[in-house]
Amino acid sequence: DTWNNGASGNNTFIGMGNQGYYSEAMQTQLSSNLIPNTLYNLSFWAKTANNFSNSNYSNLLVAGSSSLFPYSWSTFTVPSTMTQLLLVQVPNNNQWNHYSVNVSFTTSIPLGFLSLHDAGWIDSINNYIFIDDISLKQMDSAVSFAPPLLVCKNTVLSNLHSYVTIPGGTFSGMGVTLNNATGFYEFNSNANLNGGSYPVIYSYTLNGCLNTLVQLINIPTMALSPSTQTMCATLAATLTANGANSYTWSNGATSSSIVVTPSVNTIYTVSGIGTNSCVVSQTASVFVSPNLSLNPITSTICSGKSVTITATGDNANVYNWNTGSSNPSIIVSPTITSLYTVTGTNMSNSCYALRSATVNVVSCVGISELTPEEEMHIYPNPVSNQLFIKTNVPVTIVLFDIIGRKLVERNSQEDLMFIEMSKYSKGVYLLRITSENKTKEIKVIKVD
Repeated sequence: DTWNNGASGNNTFIGMGNQGYYSEAMQTQLSSNLIPNTLYNLSFWAKTANNFSNSNYSNLLVAGSSSLFPYSWSTFTVPSTMTQLLLVQVPNNNQWNHYSVNVSFTTSIPLGFLSLHDAGWIDSINNYIFIDDISLKQMDSAVSFAPPLLVCKNTVLSNLHSYVTIPGGTFSGMGVTLNNATGFYEFNSNANLNGGSYPVIYSYTLNGCLNTLVQLINIPTMALSPSTQTMCATLAATLTANGANSYTWSNGATSSSIVVTPSVNTIYTVSGIGTNSCVVSQTASVFVSPNLSLNPITSTICSGKSVTITATGDNANVYNWNTGSSNPSIIVSPTITSLYTVTGTNMSNSCYALRSATVNVVSCVGISELTPEEEMHIYPNPVSNQLFIKTNVPVTIVLFDIIGRKLVERNSQEDLMFIEMSKYSKGVYLLRITSENKTKEIKVIKVD
């Protein structure tokens, strides 16, 4: 049933008074019984007047019952067939106040009648309450928030409002932002979020009450263990991924576990395809102890000259060279091409690593040693493009790279010839010049 709201020209409403042991109520039969555990919306207008006790409020009781009940001219006692649905304190402000409240009940007693009581007996307040526009409606459907419960990394749910039955509220939680360009709240799984579950909260107002709904959005994750590992250079490390259906490693493996034996510090990446075909990646670092390196690894010197070879390594604190030295650096002057080996040891865990360096030796006879009759000029040196050889005697010239491969060989009676060096990489080359029974070797430096 609905009455008018008391606006100007619309003055049909009811009044209920209470004074001493007098208390009035209104009761009406509903078209159908109320259903237990069902949400109803009760709305009405109320106004207090003639509050004889000058209290700040007056009590209004809303109840349901299974039958009509008589009202006595004495102190009111709540019948056993009546179920209290709501108690409202109507302010004593001599103006209409609107109420809209969701109510439900759990009793098994069928409630086919609705009653409103001027419940001044609760705290002995003498008053008069006017009631208007009473409306009782069953909620059509409960408010729901149903976003996807699993989203892949780097996925954006661009409009969270599309997942609620009553839009217009606000969203909050990690990964949730308001897109000012679209006006929609969105969930961004790439907003510095790792794999895991993230609560998204929907806050909305219904019938004057603030409500919240929470849903967990899951971002698939994949575990990789260990995430960091320090191993001896002479041993192997095992890395294991789980949480996906298939795996692809940066070294090409497709199993869930790999065994690796890196000689230097190495980062391994695994990509897994899991639920909803989501691709998840993880990395693991394998640190080699000690991580040993030599500088230079390969060098070329002239016979009679020397070169310094230096060993460096994280966590290496003892060095042993095949020359007998225990220093990190050695100075060597080999007469022939030689191999130098060092062992670096981390004494805290007895891990060690072995490295070798090669020193190539060439004769490097200088032009100044030629006789005046065999005067020769080789220029420019260092060279970037053309290397010129000027001589006053017939010669045979051969150009070798640093590992001894023959690149050019020429016999010439001319007093001036050249070799095109621009097509070769920068580095050290050996030019061998033969005149009659004499052979000279000259180091040529190729630059960019």
